[in-house]
Amino acid sequence: MPLPPEALLIEEWAATGDRTYPEDRTPAIDRAFGWTSAFAMAGGPTPAYEVFNQILGEITAFQVYTRDHGGLAEWNAAVTYDHPAYVTGSNGLVYQSVQDSFNVNPVTDTDNSDWRLFGSVADGSVTGPKLATGLRSRVEYVQAAQVQVVSNEIRLTPSPAMTSLPEGQAFRFQMPAATNGEVTVAVNAMTAMPLRDRFGVQVGAAAPHLIDNDVIDIVHIGGSFYLTGFRPGTASRYDAGIAEGDVPLLGPNGRLLAARLPSTISASQIGALPASKITSGKMDADRLPNRVLWLPAAGGSSPSSNGADTSDQNVTGFSYTAMAFDSSSDEHLDFMFPMPSEYGGSDIAWRAYWIPASNAGTVNWAIRLASPGDNGSIGSLSSVGSVTDTAQTSGRVHITAAITQSAGKPAAGDLVLLRVTRDVSADNMAADARLIAIRAEW
Repeated sequence: MPLPPEALLIEEWAATGDRTYPEDRTPAIDRAFGWTSAFAMAGGPTPAYEVFNQILGEITAFQVYTRDHGGLAEWNAAVTYDHPAYVTGSNGLVYQSVQDSFNVNPVTDTDNSDWRLFGSVADGSVTGPKLATGLRSRVEYVQAAQVQVVSNEIRLTPSPAMTSLPEGQAFRFQMPAATNGEVTVAVNAMTAMPLRDRFGVQVGAAAPHLIDNDVIDIVHIGGSFYLTGFRPGTASRYDAGIAEGDVPLLGPNGRLLAARLPSTISASQIGALPASKITSGKMDADRLPNRVLWLPAAGGSSPSSNGADTSDQNVTGFSYTAMAFDSSSDEHLDFMFPMPSEYGGSDIAWRAYWIPASNAGTVNWAIRLASPGDNGSIGSLSSVGSVTDTAQTSGRVHITAAITQSAGKPAAGDLVLLRVTRDVSADNMAADARLIAIRAEW
């Protein structure tokens, strides 16, 4: 509930009246005990009004102070702070404790051993502090003539000149030239400080770099500058806004490494992938999230001649349907499905998931495929390849190595006709091989 109006109008009691410290009385009054029977027995006089004025004055002075400072007192070297504690620094910013603290100034505690900015976060993935709300309130707009780039050092000379940099001091300016290495910032010839991204990594430690005409916002925190805002001057991007049509490239921990892939891209441009994985602006499939297509055997169609048989299995706690391929002759199972629209033409890895009815022997799985387009005929399948897998334990799941399809691949949206065959002439397991599913990955 809000404070009553009279509480907000409080003044320090006896600010100009007669006051005496309890310790200055004879005999002295111990604040830890106050007035006690022992004090009276020692011949102490009745407490004087001056002492009451002093005590009430101290209480009301603190109330007035906290009211006028928004409830947070300024840090004091003589106070032992119990964690969690909140104080105002001499720079006007609010700090929160990291641990119990005594005589450690939060403004100069650059390694955050005892204090950190209120609202900042320190965790294993962030080497620099995340920015607290409100730190960009003091923004200095630096004119073009006051910005230079010399050997990857951004030199700002705002006018009137600054002689010190308070925590939270922010700048906005436009880059007059490009950088090509680790970037530092110097203001009015003061000591240069590293410029870091929001992950604490120094800007320029890896490409892409800042270039001319980029408009950037930076803020000073704990002996470094942090990149808090960015508007690209051209196609350049660095850890910030992406324009329409850009293709973002994310690295570890979600860091934006690049946002526009040119027709040819080198490893140095994005700082993450080896050149062998980059061709014409595309990355190999093993560097992108894989897509998986799952074809349950129970959803296939068994041909009338030499078709696999349905095999309903009930084991302890579970049941499933597989298709059984026997060992006496080649048997087949057919699938028909559209190729997913997100497929982009990369190689396809086909694998069979199956269960042997024997503890020994090998099984050969072969795949044939066709992808007729509009007005195409059904049939005329071409070989994709085959794989031989060894039975290990009867009744347990087996997963084959991949059959890689590099040629004759369907296009996105094509109707795919796929036949799975057990080629008994290429295997020797004298028992059924129960197919669970075919898995495609690209």
